[in-house]
Amino acid sequence: MVHNSKSGRRLCILVIVIVCGTGCLQQARKSEGSSSEPGTAVKTVTVLQEWGGRVSWLHGEDRIAFDRSGTDSLFDVYVMNLDGSHAECLTCGGNIPELHNGNPVWHPSGEYIVFQAQDPELQGLPPTAVGSYIASPGVGINNNLWIMTSDGTAFWQLTHVGDRFGTLHPQISPTGKKLLWSEVISPVSDIGTWEIRLADLVTESGEPHITNVETMRPLDLQLYEVHGFSPDGKNILFSGIEEGKYYYDFEIYVMNVETGITHKLTDNDEWDEHAHFTPDGRIMWVSSQGIPQVKGGNLQDIMENPPKFEYWIMNSDGSGKRQLSGFNRPGTPEYTAIEGGIGLGDFDVGPDGKTIVAKMRMGRGHEKTVLIEFDLENAASNVLRDSYPSGRLMKRTFTGIPPTSTNVHELTFTEPLADRGLVSATGRPHDSWVVLYILVLSRNSNPAGFAVSLAQGRLLCLRLLQQPDSGRWS
Repeated sequence: MVHNSKSGRRLCILVIVIVCGTGCLQQARKSEGSSSEPGTAVKTVTVLQEWGGRVSWLHGEDRIAFDRSGTDSLFDVYVMNLDGSHAECLTCGGNIPELHNGNPVWHPSGEYIVFQAQDPELQGLPPTAVGSYIASPGVGINNNLWIMTSDGTAFWQLTHVGDRFGTLHPQISPTGKKLLWSEVISPVSDIGTWEIRLADLVTESGEPHITNVETMRPLDLQLYEVHGFSPDGKNILFSGIEEGKYYYDFEIYVMNVETGITHKLTDNDEWDEHAHFTPDGRIMWVSSQGIPQVKGGNLQDIMENPPKFEYWIMNSDGSGKRQLSGFNRPGTPEYTAIEGGIGLGDFDVGPDGKTIVAKMRMGRGHEKTVLIEFDLENAASNVLRDSYPSGRLMKRTFTGIPPTSTNVHELTFTEPLADRGLVSATGRPHDSWVVLYILVLSRNSNPAGFAVSLAQGRLLCLRLLQQPDSGRWS
């Protein structure tokens, strides 16, 4: 029921209180006649390879480079067509160290592929599963960078690291003239201390090599993992972990290559990784945010309980964050019920900005290479802006909420609700979380769902779940 008055709009709100152990969740519910769920923009998922890993997409030729673990549990680099056909191994012929080879990236000319290779001469890793894990392409210890021709007939070593040092996730600029990667500078802790390196990638007398190597440690973080360049090549994206923190403190950063000015784009105490620019300048990445899971505090824990992720998208300045997928959320079309959940790893964005080729982990071990198409326009109508002009709702408190039960409350807001507004209070969350799902009845009877997070009876966050068809509040 809605009343209008000169002093302000009054919205009669039905509130369902549900105890929850997470923050401000974007719960999706499929409405009658809707083509997709709010917060879920996945249209199709196509398996290209039943076993596959980290990927790179050569747009002009629709060729995919990817790595895959073999029967010997070692990774090799393959290429295939965009439809998954004609997969061919490039590092299986004995011209490269016969250990892990992976994390490939195409040169934009299509002539070369840069990748990581575990050096069999390097020592210092424990003879355990953890030792094999950190030597794999996803961690890069005892790995050097190599470059090969796209047919795998010629190879050149680009870096030379020492025992327990390593390289990770090479990226090539849109012009093909710059090579970007992360490198260990101190292997003291189990994640080590890293820096970003940027070099000129040149070819002389038919042999590619790197020169003019620069080192960068923006914001003096402990770990850096680079993810790529902006379409104009002026900015780079990377994930970083602050000193003394761990993988579930991974955040996304953007840095201007020329000035070194760096901005933190996420700050949610979650695992945020694999950020890539879309052709229109937005940023897509994977995050553990909002997914109940065991958050391992060491490498053994992470191996036993690998992280679950969803795809997200945001503007280049970090605003307009939207969850795109619901692979780990029951009730969504793409949800897969599997022990260990769904992990989303390295991916590359297609030229249309709506399609990606990606590594997808099923459960705790099975990794596939998939092609995913998103409906980004639909997702845009089901998300929030990053500010709320009034801020008065921050001061509202809710009392008498039982710590463990489901109840119905009726509340009246005299403040106008901004279209697609977000309210969040300052300060850290408290111990006991309660999430409220609010149904706002508008004049034309089109419901709009909100999710509200509270801690110890104090409002922390309000998120829009679904707008009325009119897009206006009565």
